Amino acid sequence: MAKKSKFLTMAVFACAGLVALAMSATFSVSGQENKPARLASKSGGKPARQRQPVHRNIYKQKVVTARPLRMFYYSDDTRGYESLESHGTGITILAPQCIAVNGDGTIHGSIPGRAVEVAKTAQMPIMPLIFNQGFDRGTVSALLHSKLAQERVVRSMAELANRGDVVGFQIDFENMAPADHHLVMRAGRLYTTQDPPVVAQRPSGTVLFQSLARETASGTIGILLTGMGTDGAEGLLELRQAGSYTLAEDASTAVVYGMPGEAERLGAACEMLPLDAMAGRVMELVGKVAV
Repeated sequence: MAKKSKFLTMAVFACAGLVALAMSATFSVSGQENKPARLASKSGGKPARQRQPVHRNIYKQKVVTARPLRMFYYSDDTRGYESLESHGTGITILAPQCIAVNGDGTIHGSIPGRAVEVAKTAQMPIMPLIFNQGFDRGTVSALLHSKLAQERVVRSMAELANRGDVVGFQIDFENMAPADHHLVMRAGRLYTTQDPPVVAQRPSGTVLFQSLARETASGTIGILLTGMGTDGAEGLLELRQAGSYTLAEDASTAVVYGMPGEAERLGAACEMLPLDAMAGRVMELVGKVAV
């Protein structure tokens, strides 16, 4: 169940970070317009206007025009750092998971210094993930129900953006659906419902997939990973029948083959892939859609 829930929210928030790209150095912080500092000139005349870094606009343009867009989700450990160094020239955006938010809107964490250095060398834009610590549902609920908390986190994000280190943010709030509620898409927006459980599950992967099949089938990639039972398989089949490209985890890596196994039995998956091949295949598919 835990891995299934994580996938469902990941499917929703994969696009949220690109929306956050709109955040830039033009933000107003604490209600004050951010004006460039003025420095006294050496000649003693009028103060000279401080030059603003131009790399931010260049980086944003690089992100917007990239076809395909190759995003690297970075974890600050030895393996992650070595992989970043090895593949830096082929990465469009560096996305370190490094900034957490509390229910009161306070953010904490920073972009690892060694990742920043690699990004600068490779002229790689940085778009960090802002996530709910521990993917805690209570944190997200508190944040969404407090205007003060929302203002605090947006203000903090604006301050980070104004430092020039990032081109935007990805909002990676997971486990948003309240307990015992389905998550569905209607008219381009997400809703929760208390419709009856499906195969004894609420929330249900099948219910979410079915709503996506009705709403955005041609622009959706459906993925079903390891999990007990059969939830998600019928919904994945509906996605495929509606024109989506669908993937399910192969038995060679699935810890519990119930859900992906049912997808294979139903013919719901266009491809069955081991977990270590999944990310690369998704990037290939996203690249085809973007071209």
